[in-house]
Amino acid sequence: MKRVFPAAVIAALILLPGTCFSAPLAIGDRVEKFPVGVWYRNVPAPVEQWLGKKTMAVLFITPAVPDVLTLGRVVKTAENLRKQGIGVFFSSPGLPKNPGDVPAWKDVSIPVMFDLKSDLFGLLSGKFERIPFAAVITAKGELAWRGKFEQLPVLLGEMASGKYRIADASRREKFTVELDGLLKARKYREAVEAIGKEQKFEPANAELVGLKCNLLWRRLKDADAAFREIDRAIAADPSAFALYDFKLRFQRQAAPERPVLPVFRTMAEKFRDKPALLMAQVSREMNTPIANMCPEGALLLAKTAASSPKFKDAREEGFAHLSYARLLHYCGRPGLAAAEAARAEELLTGKSKALAGMVKKHFLVIEKLSKELK
Repeated sequence: MKRVFPAAVIAALILLPGTCFSAPLAIGDRVEKFPVGVWYRNVPAPVEQWLGKKTMAVLFITPAVPDVLTLGRVVKTAENLRKQGIGVFFSSPGLPKNPGDVPAWKDVSIPVMFDLKSDLFGLLSGKFERIPFAAVITAKGELAWRGKFEQLPVLLGEMASGKYRIADASRREKFTVELDGLLKARKYREAVEAIGKEQKFEPANAELVGLKCNLLWRRLKDADAAFREIDRAIAADPSAFALYDFKLRFQRQAAPERPVLPVFRTMAEKFRDKPALLMAQVSREMNTPIANMCPEGALLLAKTAASSPKFKDAREEGFAHLSYARLLHYCGRPGLAAAEAARAEELLTGKSKALAGMVKKHFLVIEKLSKELK
């Protein structure tokens, strides 16, 4: 599962203040007992029977009377978890005046507990967690994970396949807490060293590289060391596309005098068989402020994507040609753009085919007008 560093750690790079909670339990600790609050409609979930016997998911949501949109966003996830045999319940802080009749919970079949003094939150939350979030406890009673609701399906899939390792998650959490402390204490060199130690486990992790490079550049004023770090990470894993994208963005900030076209050329060369990645990069480039945009690079990637030797299907190939058509039009070649749009029209179906047809007609009109202008 992709690692996402807490916003608090990233914010610390620019010294933004914030409050954090401390958790008695760390990832990997055993949950011996739940502090139980008041159950909605006085119908308790069999928490005591679940603990240590089946995988459990606690979904923390707020306020005690949640808005319908927030509740609806997680109820479906909770119901899917229950269908998988997972013990699941909601925990909401505080106690409404009439807990037996809360409209927002009326049609929810998942058990709801009102955490009177936030005891359960204090037990299962980490230093960076804010409600809403979820916590997962294994059938052995170990706190395995905590994070955003949206990450639950991927997390549980990795747990089921054996890909997820609690020991690794525990190490990452300890590292994140250590890094946060170093950043808040403005011990930037020690922070760089801590990141380096974590990189022994994940040498090409783009987020770690980003954190380290920003520290080297912004805090230690050593842009050259930052660029060496990027090149080291790329050498460790040349297939990590995110590293090239980061290098492009970082170079524009830290060394705007350096040409970026060589980075685009490397992307085109190494990822010509990944047209979807190239098209996404083209889209990002075309949304770059015009003062920083590199149209040559975007055109190169679009052309490479359209001529890729490997497409997932005809739809992907069609959109690659459509992307290239738009770049050709942007570069003042509407006739060539119309030809690429026509190729896209041949490959696509339904509404996408109609869109390509409209784009083709538009480019043909532009070509006609350009010839008539004097």
